[in-house]
Amino acid sequence: MRRISVSRRQALVQRQVSIEESVEFAEKEAVDYAESGYEMTYLEFAQGFARDEDVEPGHGVEVFSLIRDSELPRDEYLDKFFATGEEHLRHIES
Repeated sequence: MRRISVSRRQALVQRQVSIEESVEFAEKEAVDYAESGYEMTYLEFAQGFARDEDVEPGHGVEVFSLIRDSELPRDEYLDKFFATGEEHLRHIES
């Protein structure tokens, strides 16, 4: 029998005093979600992204950024990290 593992990544917008408090909040949310009957385990990995204090969240404002170095060609990079074929996606016609 094949065991299927599902990974969920979530981005939260928070108004916290510090990046440490934001990460602590995200970790608590992840633990609560994992324990809410979904048969999931929190992988104990959380990241934070701090905005300039004078920028209000709104249309077009960046709320998360991930920058990674890689020597992989574009298509291989996307296949390895983002489009593995195992994502739960809703496709949008463009």
